[in-house]
Amino acid sequence: MPKIPLYAEGAGSLVKSPVGQTGPRASVAAFTAPSQALIGLGQQVGKAGLAYAEGKQRFEAQKAKIDFDFAMAEKQAEDKRIVSEEADAAVMATSAFLEQNQDTDTTAFNANFDTHRETLLEGLQSKNYTKRRLDLVTNAINNSIRAQRSTGANRAFDRGQFARKTASESTIETAIQQAALYPEMHPERVRLETIINEEFVAASGSGLKLKYTQNGVTSQLVYQDYARQLAAVTNDTDREAILESLNKDARITQPSREKLQGDSNAAKSRIREANGEFALTTINRAEIPLTETDEVRDAILNDGVYTFTDSNGESSSVDFSVFKEGDKGALLTALTRNQKDLEDVVTNNQIFTLQDSYDYEAGVASAVNDVNAMYTPENRALTGKSDDQLDDVTLTHVAKLQADVTNAIAEDAVTGNMMPELLGRLDAAEAILNAQLGGRTPLSMRPGTDGATAAKILKSIAVARKDLRKAAKTDATIVTGANVFLAGDFEFIADTLKEPEVKAVVDNVMAQYAADVPKQISLLSQNDAKYERFANILNAQANRMTDPNFDPESEEAAEVFAGVELYRQMKIAGQGVVSNHVTDDEKKIYESYLTLEPHRGSAGAIQTIQQQRDDIQVDASYKLVQAQVESIADSQSAEYSWYEYIPGLGRDEEFTVQDQSSIISGVRKLTKEYIALGVGAEKAVELAAKDWGDAHVRVRNVMIPKTRDLPTNIEEMANAAVSTVLTRYPEISEQYESDELSIGNVPGTTDRWLLIRGGGHLVQLTDGTIPEFTKAELMGLIETEKADEKLIKVAKIDEINTVNKIETQFRLRTGPFEGMGRYEAEGLKLRLLKPHRSFRLTSEDLKGIPAAIAERLTPSEAEKELLAPNIRDPFSGSFFGARIPLDRFGGSE
Repeated sequence: MPKIPLYAEGAGSLVKSPVGQTGPRASVAAFTAPSQALIGLGQQVGKAGLAYAEGKQRFEAQKAKIDFDFAMAEKQAEDKRIVSEEADAAVMATSAFLEQNQDTDTTAFNANFDTHRETLLEGLQSKNYTKRRLDLVTNAINNSIRAQRSTGANRAFDRGQFARKTASESTIETAIQQAALYPEMHPERVRLETIINEEFVAASGSGLKLKYTQNGVTSQLVYQDYARQLAAVTNDTDREAILESLNKDARITQPSREKLQGDSNAAKSRIREANGEFALTTINRAEIPLTETDEVRDAILNDGVYTFTDSNGESSSVDFSVFKEGDKGALLTALTRNQKDLEDVVTNNQIFTLQDSYDYEAGVASAVNDVNAMYTPENRALTGKSDDQLDDVTLTHVAKLQADVTNAIAEDAVTGNMMPELLGRLDAAEAILNAQLGGRTPLSMRPGTDGATAAKILKSIAVARKDLRKAAKTDATIVTGANVFLAGDFEFIADTLKEPEVKAVVDNVMAQYAADVPKQISLLSQNDAKYERFANILNAQANRMTDPNFDPESEEAAEVFAGVELYRQMKIAGQGVVSNHVTDDEKKIYESYLTLEPHRGSAGAIQTIQQQRDDIQVDASYKLVQAQVESIADSQSAEYSWYEYIPGLGRDEEFTVQDQSSIISGVRKLTKEYIALGVGAEKAVELAAKDWGDAHVRVRNVMIPKTRDLPTNIEEMANAAVSTVLTRYPEISEQYESDELSIGNVPGTTDRWLLIRGGGHLVQLTDGTIPEFTKAELMGLIETEKADEKLIKVAKIDEINTVNKIETQFRLRTGPFEGMGRYEAEGLKLRLLKPHRSFRLTSEDLKGIPAAIAERLTPSEAEKELLAPNIRDPFSGSFFGARIPLDRFGGSE
């Protein structure tokens, strides 16, 4: 860069000091001669002016030179900058051109490069450079991109060579692939090989280095020929010939030969698998008679040929010599499976025939003969089965006979009508196992597997017989109990049955009248019984009515109203049947509904019950009737409408209940609960009194909660107990009147009773003991009064037991029914159970059956004296002053 000129450089100060002085100093003469000083001053001024003029001239000349030099240096610097920038820009533009250029020959590239260079130079014209500067820039650009031109030309040539190489290789590759489709010397194969050779010649002339060689291509084509042959070969002989040829072919390279060896092995496996699959498929589809099984097996084992026929009549021959010994196992298995399938069909047909032809009424001998017929020579020739195979069929048939019985018992599906047939099946199964089928040793006596299987079946038969006897007894009990239930006398035998038996009896009777609900309710009421299905219905619908989420106008409401109607019908039948099927809480819900429904409609009644009422609302309503409830003993009490509902408070009661506080407490609680359900206060008191009265029984002067096991004659027991105590203990008779005493049960039991007074206070003797009675002792106290009733119950139970025994013997075909057919057995049963309906009854028919009843019903001498006016012959149907038709407990199903 040119330096900025310093125009006064080197001029120094215009006033110079004399040499040797640091500054001007006046001479001595100046002090002595002022004129001399003036003259000296003038001279100095003159000299200074002259020096200044000369310095000024030199300065201007030097400044002009410096300005010129600077201008020239600045122009050169600008030229250098512009040339450099333009050259750099040209290089960058040319680099971009080279990156984008895809020319594949140098001629085209040079032409395109020249066009690019001219474009660069034309762009300089618009920059207003001087000719001198334009020449400098043009020269610089040409010099800068000269090397890039050479590089681009080389790249174009390389691209051209690569494209030609790729095209040539692609042509060769395509030709190889197409040539592989044709065998040697095929015209199309020859044409394609010519194309390949021409490509190699052209590539050599162009200097192309291909990835293929002529020898390599030849080897590849030959390799493909052999590979194609091995892929298509279908038998091992042709495969061996191909393998031998390729091993001798010098055109095959070692790697290719090894690959072809692998292809040959794969072809060998494929051929073997195809042969095996064909043979297996043929055997599986073939219809081979059981009599020809050995012939086919010999062909497989001895490399023979066998012609099979399938179900369509098509024939296929299999040469088993092509298989190795290790492959024949699968073929033998297929043959066995084929024969097993046929054998299974034959077996199933035989078993079906035996099962279908079995008729228990035809007897055991017929069942044995049907099985024995399979063992005849004619049947064995027809089915192709051996005796051992027929034994398997027999065991299967027998096992099914036994299993039918076992399954029926397990499913609890045994009824009286089924008993003879089920017993017949067991008898037939046992007889077949013990028979000499085909003149051979019975299966039950065989050693080995057959004997073990037979023993297992016989054991199952024994178990089934035991279970069947139990089922027969249970069924007879249920049927007899159902007949007693229908007669309304179930109370006499209910306590002799187990809970499941009671439930089964009730379910049986209810099922008979499933379409007659009033009849069901009537029977339940007569027998003081509970039907679980009704209890569940009433429980579910009561819960719905109190569920705040239940919509009484929905479709589900129909089920609720059905439950209400069921409760209504039960209520008409009597409180006993209601109490057996609903809890106290459920009863309040239904009673509330029945009270509210006439005034608020069905939906309105349920909506009222659903409302939640707090204690304040309940207490406010209760105050309206509080005086009635809590003044139970005042002079007005007997006038209240609800008073009569509680035993011991009525106008005509023999005893007055003394523990009235418990009544008040109970009625108060129930009244508030009804009010909480939306019932009006007056009606709530009435309903509460009814509920409390229904749930209790008066025993002289105390109230006792009702339970299912509470003796129905507890009042009589209490009277007898008080009379006995007053007679036995004078100290008690002196202290208490008879109407002050009663008995109360020990909490939690109805079998122990204590003497009490004043509505619940225990009575102690002077020694501190409390008179106590068991239920049996209380019964003994009134035994004389109830002798007639007791004997009637005993007689009824004896009759029922006899009927049960007859029904059980009939089902099991034991006793007098042994060996009888269905109709004969039913006739005898009718004569035994209903003698008054048959004129065929003989002493032989009744042998031993009524003896037990007669013995139990014959009164002692003391009883005869006591009950002489009422004693009758028990077989006349009337005794002890009561008529009991024997047919009320009997009858066939």
